[in-house]
Amino acid sequence: MEGSKANDQLRPILLTGGSFMALFLFILGGVGTIHSPNAAQKNVMVASNILFGASYALSWAPLSYTILGEAATSRLKEKTNNLATSISVITTFVVSFTLPYLLNPPYAALGARVGFIYGSMSAISVVVAWLMIPEMKGRSLEEVDEMFEKNIAVREFRDYRSSGIGGAITREENMGTEISDSGSANAMSKAV
Repeated sequence: MEGSKANDQLRPILLTGGSFMALFLFILGGVGTIHSPNAAQKNVMVASNILFGASYALSWAPLSYTILGEAATSRLKEKTNNLATSISVITTFVVSFTLPYLLNPPYAALGARVGFIYGSMSAISVVVAWLMIPEMKGRSLEEVDEMFEKNIAVREFRDYRSSGIGGAITREENMGTEISDSGSANAMSKAV
């Protein structure tokens, strides 16, 4: 049942990627406050845009759906996925629709300073993710389901000790990992 174990690295990658997204958007906004930027400053704005896109592509773009699939309880998985996908589509539409009005005259004409708006949204998203995304490190999906069914607060996931089938699955998976790790270590020591 190795495939049922929640990925250990998703939450830190999500939080780090979101933090870098906010940072690069704030840099874009900060340089955008300069009235007549020179070539180097324009290059910083371009680099900030590229690095923002790379941060998004390596974290929030793929991992939001992966975390959604792992964190949603089995009973509500379909409804949760439908709601999250709908929110994603609506948010994408709102950003795509409003961005030209925020960037260009005769409307808000913020230009690169729009980075302050979207950087703030990214920073808020990181805080919300830190508060709302459970710590699933070393947990089986069945154990995550058990914690949701018992209404364990997301912030208490890390310290919760499961006594049901989810805990048994996690202990079995961890024992299998320890056995394979020690087997690998024994094989390596014999080979040397």
